[in-house]
Amino acid sequence: WTHPLRGDIPPNQFIPVAESSGLISEIGKWVLHGACVQAKAWLDVGHSPREVSVNVSAAQILHADFLQEVRAVLEETALPPHLLCLELTESLFIGKSVEKVRKILESLRDLGVLLALDDFGTGYSSLSYLEKLPFDKLKIDQSFVAALSHNDKKALEILDTIIMLGHKLDMTVTAEG
Repeated sequence: WTHPLRGDIPPNQFIPVAESSGLISEIGKWVLHGACVQAKAWLDVGHSPREVSVNVSAAQILHADFLQEVRAVLEETALPPHLLCLELTESLFIGKSVEKVRKILESLRDLGVLLALDDFGTGYSSLSYLEKLPFDKLKIDQSFVAALSHNDKKALEILDTIIMLGHKLDMTVTAEG
């Protein structure tokens, strides 16, 4: 976010403020709409179909109207649902019923959108999320890639194992960074 007086403010600074103030859902809704409008505009001018990914906060996805918001944005923009990927971090699951989250994610998948588990491998990683939740993609946290520059053999083995696991679960795997 570019503040008119303070300049560029990175997400790790403004997102916690947006979450604590309750504004994250409105910001997320605005970002989702803008991303879908842009993706559809690319299609309309003849670009080949390309997926657009949108990060979704825990507060946003657990909001009662989130499923309807996604449905409405897809209808309004006429973006094919398979071109929208919602990225969720594992922090979404902290203190939440996995069953409740699973129902929400399955409803989103029923709309045709893709789901990605973002920043996998740090924080609250649990293999049970991969087993119980309907993710299409696995995004490995950039810390594993950064460790490769230090010739860290263990990091390479962990990275290889996570990639293999994702592929065995028929997920697209991305190593960030």
